[in-house]
Amino acid sequence: KLNYLHPSSSPQQITKKTTSGSTGIPFTFYRNRGEIPELQALMLRGYRWAGFRQGDRAVQTFSSHKEKLPYWEVFPYDNPSDLEWSRFAFYQMLEGERRTLLYSFPSFVIPLSRFFVLDKPKISFRSLILVGEHITTSARLYLEEIFKAPVYLGYATREFGLIAQECQYRMGMHLFSESIFLEIVDRNGVSLPPGETGEIIITSLTNTAMPLIRFRIGDQGRFITSPCPCGKTLPLIEIFGRETALLPLPNGRALYLVEVQRMLTESFGDSIREFQLYQESLEKLILYIVPTISTDLEFKDLVEQALFIITKGADIHVELVSVLPERGTLKRAFFSELTHRSVR
Repeated sequence: KLNYLHPSSSPQQITKKTTSGSTGIPFTFYRNRGEIPELQALMLRGYRWAGFRQGDRAVQTFSSHKEKLPYWEVFPYDNPSDLEWSRFAFYQMLEGERRTLLYSFPSFVIPLSRFFVLDKPKISFRSLILVGEHITTSARLYLEEIFKAPVYLGYATREFGLIAQECQYRMGMHLFSESIFLEIVDRNGVSLPPGETGEIIITSLTNTAMPLIRFRIGDQGRFITSPCPCGKTLPLIEIFGRETALLPLPNGRALYLVEVQRMLTESFGDSIREFQLYQESLEKLILYIVPTISTDLEFKDLVEQALFIITKGADIHVELVSVLPERGTLKRAFFSELTHRSVR
């Protein structure tokens, strides 16, 4: 049995963590408790970039975070299917004169927004920081209109914590290079020049208990070469999606979810609020789309034609819906019955 723990680590100095397994086999790893204050400081910096002020309340909606920290509270019921009842506990937690910074997933906040319109709770948001999933520009604008607060995008994983986040200009995410070293590489692991898209690999600069060196996250991204107007010298990155989210096609090809994300964003971004790609069988694939405005059959045909091109002939049926089908997991951009797992 391999032991990846540093020999100087003691049980009192480490904490055990587990990933969800959304990119493969669930991964158990360890972090040293000594790095927690630094990670909290980086998180608080991200909060300040999102407008957080003294006296505000910060709330995270992650059931995996059991500990209650002095800097933010945790709402543990983060499954969208629970919102029928859990939203009332959420409202009670946030109601009051204090303004709230909400740190969550898009797939929790978007369903919450529909109830928010109906319930009209007396909650004042400072801002929202959304991580973990792709979100369209139209969805961001929709959430800002409903919650009356700006939406910021962040890049975070359980292995490394908050990796990057947007500042007030929201022209890319600033890399938290004090705690991690991030590379963009080709399929052979060779670093690519700034501006080119490739695979993201990360080395932790703080976890001495179980060093993660050139760790493959599975995401695609690129460094942004133009400077940010805010004047920060931290590198800027853009995240495109998870390349490991793929499904087999009847023609023998494999389709990456990131390919669908890019096509939908670049060609139909203003017309799509959410989407879900579902594979019931090798031959039956459905793309569910929640449109931002009233659409017609011509829009549906255009999306199907674009899918036909990027899949080189696969038949993917498009269905326009008002709400995405609920399939029992939080992250819901892609579901495949062939693999019996969801891929974020």
